[in-house]
Amino acid sequence: MPGSILEGMVIGAPAPIGSDDPSVKRFESVAETYGTDIDTSNGVAIGMFTSMAGFREALEGVSPSELTPAGTAAAVKRAPERDLPAGGGIQFRCNGKANPALPASCVRGGLSTTLDDKGQPTTYTPLGQTAIPD
Repeated sequence: MPGSILEGMVIGAPAPIGSDDPSVKRFESVAETYGTDIDTSNGVAIGMFTSMAGFREALEGVSPSELTPAGTAAAVKRAPERDLPAGGGIQFRCNGKANPALPASCVRGGLSTTLDDKGQPTTYTPLGQTAIPD
């Protein structure tokens, strides 16, 4: 399909791939430095980075003595709301209240982008982003 047909279309995006987002740049640097043949335009690759970097963010400030299975789970649940790494402005908090029907969900909303005349993403915008309560 020609990109000109897609121009202006708004679609959901898993991550702001190819953007100047600092955490996307960190992902690209980590992939280049430590990886082998990692396709940084692949949503699965950046999704794994987001999961692992988010886990690290949730454990920020936790003492080594707390790093037991129960202590880690408790630390993640009590962590404050933070920027989701490579999330394009999406916040995350894993206290079970982002979506009460899905207590394992840690985000509200999602990310969208508008396609250009080549069918490529332009800017990214968080949608439905509201604070996750205590």
